[in-house]
Amino acid sequence: MRKRKELTANHYRSLMTSLQFVKNRMIFFILFCVYALLNVLATTDKNIYMLDSVKMPLLNIELPLISFYIVIPLFLLALQFNLLYMMHSHRELLQNAHKNSARELKNFPKGLYEGALLHSNNAFLYKIVKLFLYLIVFYSPIAVLIAFYLRFGDYQNFALSSWHLILLILSVAVISLFADVFEFEGERRVVSIILKYLSIAFLISIISGLALYHYKILHRIDKSDFTEKDIKFFEKFHSELKETGLGIEELLYPRLVIENEVLIPYDKELLTLLSNLKESNDTKLLMSNIPFKQSHRNFRLAKFGHSIMVKTDFKGAHLEGANLWYAELQGSNFKDAKLTSASLEYANLQGSDFEDANLTSADLEYAKLQRAHLSFAKLQGADLS
Repeated sequence: MRKRKELTANHYRSLMTSLQFVKNRMIFFILFCVYALLNVLATTDKNIYMLDSVKMPLLNIELPLISFYIVIPLFLLALQFNLLYMMHSHRELLQNAHKNSARELKNFPKGLYEGALLHSNNAFLYKIVKLFLYLIVFYSPIAVLIAFYLRFGDYQNFALSSWHLILLILSVAVISLFADVFEFEGERRVVSIILKYLSIAFLISIISGLALYHYKILHRIDKSDFTEKDIKFFEKFHSELKETGLGIEELLYPRLVIENEVLIPYDKELLTLLSNLKESNDTKLLMSNIPFKQSHRNFRLAKFGHSIMVKTDFKGAHLEGANLWYAELQGSNFKDAKLTSASLEYANLQGSDFEDANLTSADLEYAKLQRAHLSFAKLQGADLS
């Protein structure tokens, strides 16, 4: 009998320690999901273009935007795995205590989490709590990872988008591995089993849909030989999304839309000067600022109309189908850039370098091209009127 009492005391201490770990980890997990989601929702197209930094709370450090979108989803997946593993271990401890003697759990704290595991068959409140925890632990990281995936799709980098898709698939695998974490011996298992397999089937269908979108849309927009045929494909894709009336065309259409903005690093004094210079068409001071490097990036089908992008380095950049009308681009470097079917009407391109640039079928109507360098540029079908 003494041995049994010692075992009971050990079980009780283990359960209390395990319970505290699970509660603390769950609180941190929920807060981290909220933090990550808020940062994704706060990320604008301008942030992606400028590649701004994200300030990390508590650590008081700034993380480059790309690093944030690489590291945070991975950390979220690790937290989900760790939390589910701890919940699984805690459930095992509860079941072992229940097997030895149900009386051992009489004095165990009757919180919402414990009630959801032990009494979900007997109380409606605990059933609701169990469902809520189920959604939080399983579906909140999936929702956050999908938000990461869709938001950073506008960056038009197939490798990074593939990273987000892989993490989504791994998250579903983790859920499948710990799908029974809320099941407890002695409860009616039929509903739990149905809920478990329906959830897994639903998640697999989401991943399948995203995989189709991934290879049909994101892979296509990042391919090296982007042609006028591809531009027409995406124009049709956008119009079809718009016709649905769901308002999801900009969410699923991977491009940047930034108009009437200053898209170069600046301070307040410089911004005032730029505004005055824009009105006077004087480019002397505009030409003196440090070039803003955007070389070899993808800006296909982007909309930068009426924006100030003075002396931006677009060397080797992909700007096929981009809308740059009325943009201030004095002194910019478009060497070896791809501008097939780009719209540059009324754009200020004074002193810009278009050496070896592909301007096939580009619209340069009324563009200011004084002192622009067009050596070896491809101008077939371009409108220079």
